[in-house]
Amino acid sequence: MLARHGGPDRAFMEQATQIVVDEIESLERRIRAFSQFASEPPVRPVPIDLNTVLEDRIGFLRTGHPEVSYRVRLEETLPKAMADEDLVKSILVNLLENAAEAAGEGGRCWASPPPATARSPLRFTIPERG
Repeated sequence: MLARHGGPDRAFMEQATQIVVDEIESLERRIRAFSQFASEPPVRPVPIDLNTVLEDRIGFLRTGHPEVSYRVRLEETLPKAMADEDLVKSILVNLLENAAEAAGEGGRCWASPPPATARSPLRFTIPERG
């Protein structure tokens, strides 16, 4: 499929393909853990770049909700956070999907990671305006 897309569309298709592959791998890990132990997989905190995770999730949902305008404010000096990347991605998709549905056609969703100076637990701001 990537061979058919050239130019600027190719970079988008490569990113979209990688997001889909990552999601499938995440689901496979969860299904495997659930079927083995009938429970959620263990939390595996690793240093993650919240800006990158947020950008990836927004990119993933833009295609599913072209009627919604997304704006992302990134924190350039944001340190890496210790968190389970699969769980953070899952939570963000859920929050962003809900915001898009609430905003509706012509609505806007903003998303931003915590300020770089924050010493609080992991949090994102995702207001929506319908």
